[in-house]
Amino acid sequence: MTLPRIRTTLALVVALGSVAGAQDVQGGKDQPAIKRYEGSSIIQYEAQNFESLLVPTAKVGDVAGKNGFPKSVQPEGQVTHIRYKAPVGRTSLEVFRNYESALKAAGFEVLFSCVKAACGDGDTFAQTLYGVGAQPLTLNQKSQAFLSAKLPRPAGDVFVRVFTVENAAWYSEAKTDEEQVITQLDVVETKALEGGMVTVDASGMREAIRETGRVALYGIYFDSGKAEVKPESEATLGEIAKLLGASPSLRLLVVGHTDSDGSMASNRELSERRASAVVQRLAAGHGVAGARLTPFGVGFASPVATNRTADGKAKNRRVELVEY
Repeated sequence: MTLPRIRTTLALVVALGSVAGAQDVQGGKDQPAIKRYEGSSIIQYEAQNFESLLVPTAKVGDVAGKNGFPKSVQPEGQVTHIRYKAPVGRTSLEVFRNYESALKAAGFEVLFSCVKAACGDGDTFAQTLYGVGAQPLTLNQKSQAFLSAKLPRPAGDVFVRVFTVENAAWYSEAKTDEEQVITQLDVVETKALEGGMVTVDASGMREAIRETGRVALYGIYFDSGKAEVKPESEATLGEIAKLLGASPSLRLLVVGHTDSDGSMASNRELSERRASAVVQRLAAGHGVAGARLTPFGVGFASPVATNRTADGKAKNRRVELVEY
């Protein structure tokens, strides 16, 4: 099969084929950054305004005694999940190579790519990434192909996951022909959380601590999975320093909180490192005596909202100041 003509626009669109299909699921549409393989139709669609997505950059391996991805990134932003079925008669590798070629031509950097057994032993790749019961993506490892890719851009980087299989195990349940190619496309357009949740100045912090003994802050920023305090946190750090300067006897626990993505142990460790990073920045950059601040991490043990939604997770990712 000849590769479809590839083009790019100012919107950085990868064109693989037609924009819409007559048999698309209701509400389904192509993600603006990446068009579909020619002749495909959408059988599943979900768009999330702000969410995180695990993007593997290596094959499945042992992580804390169980299957996981030893190397990965977890960007946050606008997430789109689209599942396509390709025209009957195509092969998984054929569809996969079309996506791979088009992404490269549009300037995407391939972070990781694997075909068949190179993705991991047996069906471990699909089960680890999508879940054991994620039919029709699981139990089709003989035809599986995967890539993750990244496109840097000023408005926010774009991350892509592409997974293709020939549906030999779940064709009845998925309402496809036997061995018809399924493509799972997941795209993240990174962006900052709108509004930064809540901005609290020194007087607001002082009032909250007087009333409740604590204040939750959403103006201290970290990249997903990392503990380096981002520069845009400086305004909030400055207000914390003002609070402490105006209250010489005040001592605070700096408590890190996460959402529930990942294990309890990894989130507890991450929250502890983030709390310590805040203390270090306040001491080094704002002259706050380290003895007045004690870092502590609780992971996702103290949520303020459900972790079942993106909005809830965003509220749970916070730093709290607790008087003691």
